[in-house]
Amino acid sequence: MEDYTMKFTVLGARGSAPVGGEGFNKYGGNTSCYMIECGNEQIFLDAGTGIMKAPYKQDANITVLLTHLHIDHLIGFPFFKPLFFKEKRVKIYSVKRENGLLKDQLNGLFKPPFWPLRIDEYRANIDYIEPVFPFKIGDVEVDGIEGNHPGGSTIFKLTRNGKVIVCMTDYEHTKEGFPQELIDFVKGADILLYDAQYKNDDYEAHKGFGHSTPEKGLEFKRLTGVKNMFFVHHDPYYDDEMLDSLEAVLNDPNVHYAKYKDVILL
Repeated sequence: MEDYTMKFTVLGARGSAPVGGEGFNKYGGNTSCYMIECGNEQIFLDAGTGIMKAPYKQDANITVLLTHLHIDHLIGFPFFKPLFFKEKRVKIYSVKRENGLLKDQLNGLFKPPFWPLRIDEYRANIDYIEPVFPFKIGDVEVDGIEGNHPGGSTIFKLTRNGKVIVCMTDYEHTKEGFPQELIDFVKGADILLYDAQYKNDDYEAHKGFGHSTPEKGLEFKRLTGVKNMFFVHHDPYYDDEMLDSLEAVLNDPNVHYAKYKDVILL
C-alpha cells in the first residue's frame, strides 16, 4: 500500500540545451522532464533528455504531457524505454500549436535524414491526444491554462485526493504583472515548478525569450500561497556554483532550485 498520494521526481530541470561535465552534477544537465507516480500511473511532464533514463514500470500506464514542442522538451523522447515494447501503449497529450497536429509534428521532427525512425515506426502503440481540459488520467485530474511563451506553452495542474502539482516551465512574466486567472489557477498548490532561467541582469538581454526570474517567482509565490516552489529551466551556462549562490539568497525554506533526482512525496 502506497503511503503517498503522488510521488514527484525531478528527472531533468535544465533549460534550452542539455549540459554535462564538471560543475553540473548537483543540479543536473538533463533538459525538462518530471515524473509523477500514483497508483498504476506513470505521468511524465515533458520529454527532454531527463526521460531517457526514467525508471520504467512494465505494468504501469504511461502518459506524457508536453508543455510545448520546443526541441529541448522533446529531444529525449526517441530514447524513452516504453516505445521499444510492442505490448505498451503510450499516451501523449499536447495542445495543438502552429497549425499542426501533434502526430505530424513529432513524426516530422524525428525522421530521416535527421533521425533513423519516425516515432510511428517504434514498436509501442502511441496515442496522440489534443486535450480538452479538464480530463482524467486514472484518478488524477489534469487541468491546463496557456502560459506566456513564444509559440505558446501549457501550464499543467495535476490534482489527486486534494494534492496539487503545477508545472509552469517556459513562462515569462509581463510588465503588467500576473493575470488574476493564472493566480487563481495556481493558488494553494503543494508543488509549483516555476521557470526562473535568468537572474535579473541576464534577463534584461533576453526579454521576449519566454523565461522568468527568481525575483518574479518569489512575487508569484506570495500571490498564490503555494507551499513548495522549485525553480526550473536552469540556464545551460549556470553551473552548480552559480545556482548555489542564487539559492543562498532566496530567504525562503520552501523555495529551491530543482536538483536532479529530487523526490517529494505528497
